[in-house]
Amino acid sequence: PRVRQSARVRRGAITQASTQPDAQGDNPLSKHECSSEQRRRLPDDIIRVMRGDTARERQTHSHARVLRGSVRAGRIAAVTGACVVAGALASGLAPTPKARVANAGTSSFSSSRHAQREMVGSNLTYLAQRVFGWPLYGKVFVIMCAMVPLVLVAAAAYKFVSEEEWGSAIAKTFFWLNDVPGADSTGEEHWRSTVVAQLIVFCGMFTFAILIGVVSDEIASKVDEVKTGNSKVYEKNHTVIVNWNDQLIPLLKQMAVAKDEGSGFQRPIVLLANKEKEWMDETIADELADVPPITIVTRQGEAYNAEDLDRVNAWSAERVVVLHPDIDEDEKHDKDALERVESNKATAVLNLRSEVNGLQSRAPDIIVQMPKTLAGKSFKDAWRMFSNGTMVGLMGEDGKLILGPRDDDVVNSKGEVLVIADNLACIVRDIEKKKGIVPERSIPEKGSQHMVMNQCPIKLPHSKKIVMLGWNEESEQCIDDILALAPPGSQITIISEGDVPKQSLVGNQHCKIKHIREDARKRSSMEKAQIAGAEAVVIMSPSDSGAKQSDSYSLSSIMQVAYLVKGADLKQTPHIVVELSDEVAQQVAEAVYEGIGTIDVVLRDNLISGALLQVSANTKLAGLFDFLLEKDGKELYMRPYDEFVTSNDGELTWGTLCERAREREEIAIGVVRAGGEFSMSPSKSSTFKLSIGDKIVVLAEDWWDAKSVNVKAQTAF
Repeated sequence: PRVRQSARVRRGAITQASTQPDAQGDNPLSKHECSSEQRRRLPDDIIRVMRGDTARERQTHSHARVLRGSVRAGRIAAVTGACVVAGALASGLAPTPKARVANAGTSSFSSSRHAQREMVGSNLTYLAQRVFGWPLYGKVFVIMCAMVPLVLVAAAAYKFVSEEEWGSAIAKTFFWLNDVPGADSTGEEHWRSTVVAQLIVFCGMFTFAILIGVVSDEIASKVDEVKTGNSKVYEKNHTVIVNWNDQLIPLLKQMAVAKDEGSGFQRPIVLLANKEKEWMDETIADELADVPPITIVTRQGEAYNAEDLDRVNAWSAERVVVLHPDIDEDEKHDKDALERVESNKATAVLNLRSEVNGLQSRAPDIIVQMPKTLAGKSFKDAWRMFSNGTMVGLMGEDGKLILGPRDDDVVNSKGEVLVIADNLACIVRDIEKKKGIVPERSIPEKGSQHMVMNQCPIKLPHSKKIVMLGWNEESEQCIDDILALAPPGSQITIISEGDVPKQSLVGNQHCKIKHIREDARKRSSMEKAQIAGAEAVVIMSPSDSGAKQSDSYSLSSIMQVAYLVKGADLKQTPHIVVELSDEVAQQVAEAVYEGIGTIDVVLRDNLISGALLQVSANTKLAGLFDFLLEKDGKELYMRPYDEFVTSNDGELTWGTLCERAREREEIAIGVVRAGGEFSMSPSKSSTFKLSIGDKIVVLAEDWWDAKSVNVKAQTAF
């Protein structure tokens, strides 16, 4: 009571003193204030009582100040984090600021604020683009930094409603935001903390989704980079193909078959072409879906660029195949464009022959070692050692090729032999497993067929009547080849609306040429040329149209020929030779002429790719193809069956027919049946019963002229 009374007295004294004016009439202190000197003289408890501060109120004020400070700090951090997150989420989606023209009533202050907002949005967009251009760890770091203020604000809110310590509140908030396994937000006892916890989890769904989206997008981009990337190929002893054209797909198909048969190409095939990598991969996958599996790696680039060649590791390849690149139809007739293409191909070859990165390039090469069982043997003994193949040539140590050698030519120990077989396994099986032993009944003894061949005289082939439907840029060369091989008395009839060069109509002493200026697809034109009585029909589709149009032209011509031949009573129907673009058109052509006559379909792309395949497997075969395509020297001929078979013969083994062909220094390669079936290099033990229309395919000198026939007849007798 004394203390309270003293406090009241003192408070009253102070109040009274404060209300009395000083000597000058001024009142320096207000009603609730006192001077600092008087306040210092008063005890602290009296001052707190004067202010009305109790212990509970002081504690409440202290908590409020701390909470307000935390909230202010959290707001600042949240605004900063929200700016970063907003900039990241913008990711370039904000529209580009456009210049605006203020209306007459628009204040300059409003325009300034709008310009500032647009500038801030542009800066955030630019910042987001910079951030998303960083590597993965940089983007994750920015997201985690943006989550720090969010964690602090959420922790402060949770601490306020749950009376948790700061450390525990921050830990729980972090676990809930990032969906950490084991973090349970449903175990809160008070409803306020439960609501805050669920809000934090709801916000965490978005933050965690952003993090997962960034990581998954980075993984997807890496996968796409690997699929569409143009990185260096680290392969050795592989096959490199440069450029893309129509022969590429057939070449890859034949390489796949060769790999499946064990004839090489076990290492990956690397393709370098100026095409989109994704397009090349899809095209190859679609076209090679039905062939044996083969590994093909594609890279985009130019063959004449040394860096691109290094990207496919061409200098470490076993072989490099340089294809003629695709060019537009207009460029095919442009001399400068053709010269540029050839120059690029030459540059590619020179690059492959040069030194790159200190490594000396080497030419692709596969050397077939000569088996010891063949070395030193004469040709007449060596060819008998192959029961599943046909030996057609020798190559000496100097690399000189002898196609169709004589019987006394000897196999060099350091040379090579040329054998036609289904695959390499057949040759290995003949030489190594069977040690070159062929059953005696398959091949008769040397010289045993001499008397039989005396009964099979060589005859001059009869004259040929050939009809050519259409004219294109290749027809002139075709006419020259026919004139060089046609027997005496032959005739060529050309049906074409267009002009034919005069030099192509001259002919020679053995063959005459006639030109009918009409549409080659019309039935009346074919009837005028008496096409049903021709022995061969050569269809030359227009070269200025696309592949599909050319096939349509050829197929319509085949249908007209088939219709005319069906209506005629002929002992022998015309043999059709036509060039088509793909296997589908070939199947249609063969189906139309099936049961009527024989038809040979030339698939140029397959033919060229087959030659490329053989040469890529063995570069020395290039000389063989050059040798076969020359007009001089030995060539392939189809000889009538009765030049090898007598009337007393029944079934004969292929080895017997081969021995009979050797009596005339020829090499038998296969049999063509009257129906058009071709058996290439059959087994020596295979049997054939030949009849009218069957022919033997031989490798021989020109045999149609009288001089050649006399020489062969003298040799036979």
